[in-house]
Amino acid sequence: MSRFIRIVTEIEELQLFGIKLGLEQTARFFELLHNPQKKLKFIHIAGSNGKGSTAAILNAALQKVGLKVGFYSSPHLLSIRERFRINSKAISEGDFCDLYDNFKPVINSLKDKNCCPTFFEFTTAFAAKYFAEEQCDVVIWETGLGGRLDATNVVDSLCSVITNIALEHTQYLGETIAEIATEKAGIIKPNQKVFVGDLLPEALQVVEENCQENSATLVPFDNFKINQRNCKIIKAFDENSKNQIIYLNEQFNNVKLGLLGKVQLLNAQLAFNILNFLSKELNFSLCEAVTGFADAKWLGRLQVLPDGGILDGAHNEAGIKMLKESLITMFGNQKFCVVFGCFLDKEYFNSLALLAEIASEFYLVPVKNSMNRVYVEQEQLKEDLKKLQFPEEKIQTFVSVTDALKTKSGEKKLILGSLFLQQFVLKHYFSDNEII
Repeated sequence: MSRFIRIVTEIEELQLFGIKLGLEQTARFFELLHNPQKKLKFIHIAGSNGKGSTAAILNAALQKVGLKVGFYSSPHLLSIRERFRINSKAISEGDFCDLYDNFKPVINSLKDKNCCPTFFEFTTAFAAKYFAEEQCDVVIWETGLGGRLDATNVVDSLCSVITNIALEHTQYLGETIAEIATEKAGIIKPNQKVFVGDLLPEALQVVEENCQENSATLVPFDNFKINQRNCKIIKAFDENSKNQIIYLNEQFNNVKLGLLGKVQLLNAQLAFNILNFLSKELNFSLCEAVTGFADAKWLGRLQVLPDGGILDGAHNEAGIKMLKESLITMFGNQKFCVVFGCFLDKEYFNSLALLAEIASEFYLVPVKNSMNRVYVEQEQLKEDLKKLQFPEEKIQTFVSVTDALKTKSGEKKLILGSLFLQQFVLKHYFSDNEII
């Protein structure tokens, strides 16, 4: 067993400590590491959908203007190293192991005091330490679950971003949009700029109230809508560049965007709003930054696979609605062979109903994972589809994602339902080095 694999195995044991919502233990962990976060400038991003894509656009744009950009995201698809990127390059195995050796005494000390960090607390602290030691100019900092009590919320930030709010993780975050918005808006800090996506009215009201309480300045989304004349897709998919071409405003009227799909207009506009602010704070050219949109990449987000299939990260009703709009823009009314699997803690029935409208058939798969999360059994998904009057003869179940991918279909495959599916899909098409 290599040193790297041995260390990763040790870290994965922290998953036994589950999810702990609260910042006291995280703050103590950071203190023992001499508060590396205080050396960094953060863009803190929360949201139910769109945070990864918005972060990817920002990441590409900020690199384009010559900044050294740290990027902390979760979950990882193939290797834990993916969570810790500098200028889009994941931390090396050697650097990962060396830095972990510095963490080991601190973790052991906390274990002795019966306050061992969780897996996510560890990765969050590890990211801050790594980015500080590498002297990053700016860090894109994604929340994990929620915001207010999320481990990432121990940092102060240049600005806070809330991309979108939908019903998700209701057992932790609340059962209404307003309750979930309260958790997401918990990342807002006093006297800072706050950027929001196209929020539902009840979510926007919560964010506005939180901004007032913190004397923070809300930068509105300008009622930005996909169908308004000030924004449109010029070309949904360019075969040569693999980009889409969008119109944002009169000045930025022919912008190449590396991320595909109608919803990316919203994420691009939000990223533009943030960059407009950051260009003044960090002294760079906004025009040059926007040319970096073409370099934005985010694996598993409306990704066109080598055989023409589509891999996407939509995993809740709101995300799937947006995905459907994007697919119609790109492919018209084409039907898909939907490869689907999800976790039991997701509100998945309405998602299945939406997918049934664009599916020619379903391939149902398990979502196997190392985190002991319970997935919906394939037979249960099949029964749910039958309740939706989807033809039983058009439903197949598989023991693995790989088996489903190997099975031919008359239509393009659309693979989605859980981010944890993506590691199996990507490994089917690409080498480990290409993914990491």
